[in-house]
Amino acid sequence: MPRPSALTLLPSAALVLLATACGPSSPEKPGTQVAAASTTPVAPAPPATVPQLPRPTDPLYRSIASAIERGDNAQARRDLLKLAPGLHASLLNARLLALEGDAIGAVREIEAAREKHPGQAAVYAAAAEIHAAGARLTSAEDELREGLALAGECAELWRARGVLALCREGGASIGLAHLLRARQLEPELEFSTHVLAEAHRLLGAAALGAKDPLQAAASARAALALEPDEHDALQLLADALAAQGDFDGALEQYERLLARGAEVRAACLLMYTRGATAALIQGRREVALARCLRARELGASDEELGFGAELLRAEVDKHIDAGLAAYERGEHEQAVECFDKALRVDPQSLEALNHHAVASFRLARYEAAANGWRKVLELAQRTQVELPEPTHLNLARALYQLDRKDEVRTLLEGWLAAHPHSEHAAATRQMLARL
Repeated sequence: MPRPSALTLLPSAALVLLATACGPSSPEKPGTQVAAASTTPVAPAPPATVPQLPRPTDPLYRSIASAIERGDNAQARRDLLKLAPGLHASLLNARLLALEGDAIGAVREIEAAREKHPGQAAVYAAAAEIHAAGARLTSAEDELREGLALAGECAELWRARGVLALCREGGASIGLAHLLRARQLEPELEFSTHVLAEAHRLLGAAALGAKDPLQAAASARAALALEPDEHDALQLLADALAAQGDFDGALEQYERLLARGAEVRAACLLMYTRGATAALIQGRREVALARCLRARELGASDEELGFGAELLRAEVDKHIDAGLAAYERGEHEQAVECFDKALRVDPQSLEALNHHAVASFRLARYEAAANGWRKVLELAQRTQVELPEPTHLNLARALYQLDRKDEVRTLLEGWLAAHPHSEHAAATRQMLARL
């Protein structure tokens, strides 16, 4: 399912609070130099004055961190019980407490870790990210300032600086630069994947707002390289490709979103109808037809399809005409194939349904004929269309060939009750009498 808002899963301990405080992610103001984001200069950090503990390499630690980052609190909590106590276990617990809504417990855990392990960058980074998540930006800045003074340049503090920057309007470029620096120092730095993807996505949204769809698509792809199924990045890529007129690419992404249950039907329909027009102009009639068909499958009305509705009707007529010509030549198998093609375009074509049933009957495919004529009757009744032929008698003949005489009787008696004065009433009574 898509994330509830753009920043709700930032990898700090109070991610939900961060989403609430910062609001939905918004693109930078037009004119932001998004293309230069990755080269934004950053001030050098002072050297460390406190020796730092080695970063954890335990696979269990990394598994817990990954679970927290993707929002799987239950799995993280279960695995945390297996992790040996220590600084990094405490910081993981602080992040989990904040995610679970216990902000006070998270701060207490941070302070306990700070007392036991003074001057450790990981403590200041976690504290800064938790404060940023709770919209306590000044406190976050204080933690970063003190952490840099004691621990110097390190990956965790650059990550925290990136998280803080993303909480500020227009801070995506700086945030991306900080996060890239963090990954440069530590390529497998935990809690950095989602925020880095979010920085790329924010820059892409800004580029799209500034009418630079090429840059927007590049940023979206950078985000998806980190999180292949992230909803907002998929949406950004689809919108960016659509803005470029890349219908094939845009529709591929919109279909991925549709498959995930995203509310993109309107955008998808628009792309299919516009894409059909573009394909027809390019002389790709089959592509145009396929796009119109998919739009119809998604529930597009004739009005929404526009000229596409005429294109579909013409395609149905073409296959029906070919089927009738084959039937007249006695090529009943070929006729059925043609009517099948017509029904793939318009499954509710009364004409195609009836002709398909007639040809099937000629081939002694009585079940197919009965199903076709039953659909004709049901559709005609639903749409209140008066049929020019006694379709109920044709259905009765197919059912009779299948030795389903009880069904024939029920059908004919029911039809007579509903149409006692029809011009076909006499023929219907005669058929009943012969049963």
